[in-house]
Amino acid sequence: MKFCLLICLICCFGLFPKFAYSAVKTSKRRSCKTILLESGTEAISAERIKFYMNEGRASWTSPEDQEQYAKIKYGADFGITALASLGALGQPFTELIVDPGIVLHVSDFVEYVQTQKLKGVNPWAARQLYAKHLGFTVVYRALALTEEEYETAKKDGIKSALLRSSPRPFQVSNLSKLIKIERSALLHERDPFNSVTKYKEAGMAATYTHLVSRLQRQEDVKIYVFKLRIPRLDLLYFASDNFLGESGMWGKSYVVSPYDGSEPAKSFPLDRDLESFIQYIVEPREIVSVAVPKKNWTGGFSYY
Repeated sequence: MKFCLLICLICCFGLFPKFAYSAVKTSKRRSCKTILLESGTEAISAERIKFYMNEGRASWTSPEDQEQYAKIKYGADFGITALASLGALGQPFTELIVDPGIVLHVSDFVEYVQTQKLKGVNPWAARQLYAKHLGFTVVYRALALTEEEYETAKKDGIKSALLRSSPRPFQVSNLSKLIKIERSALLHERDPFNSVTKYKEAGMAATYTHLVSRLQRQEDVKIYVFKLRIPRLDLLYFASDNFLGESGMWGKSYVVSPYDGSEPAKSFPLDRDLESFIQYIVEPREIVSVAVPKKNWTGGFSYY
């Protein structure tokens, strides 16, 4: 789902098993670090973390590198404050600066680590315990796809435009500025986000224009609504007190209705439930189900 400014076209982990704190491995794969958290013979690969660690180099471990990274990705104020908060837990914890979810929740994460007496454990294991503590939420992502594109997404996951089009390693970029570019220029190859919503009707409405555009090009596409189960830690959202800032969406609500007029219109407030972001990829295991709606929905911003 891509919510854009009104003047633009509107387009486009089960539960973590228990594991030993020390059971964290790193491995090189295509010049990026993969974080593996083991439980007996099982291992969970935190895919989004793999991509964070591939931003510009294999790792960000020296204080100078981490400070530079924090300033670029989150802005000087939020980035350096978050880095200092993580550093108060011990120097190893500063590696978590690569995770925007941790930065978004940094005060609560620091309190959790202190309360649970986790300062002596591997920071990535602490991160996974915190993710389990926050739990999961269900969101939706609606996409206008061909059947082949749908099968690829179901098999390989829903990749952002950046992951589909850009060479590795990624360039570290400011997340707030990237979202502003995405909103002003619609789809673009540097977009690292998958936009998701709590409301499937809103997701369908936001994808409708993209559906029509592809149909006009004689493409055999239809809307697929992906129901996703996502760790709350991995959802990024607009707020005045975080590094993304205010959303900049105009109006007071987003109003949607079925194209055929068969149901009353629905109105949704412009908040994190309407739109949040997952960086880089929705993994296949996070896809709960997929539906093809029987009716199309359209929508727009309301000022009343």
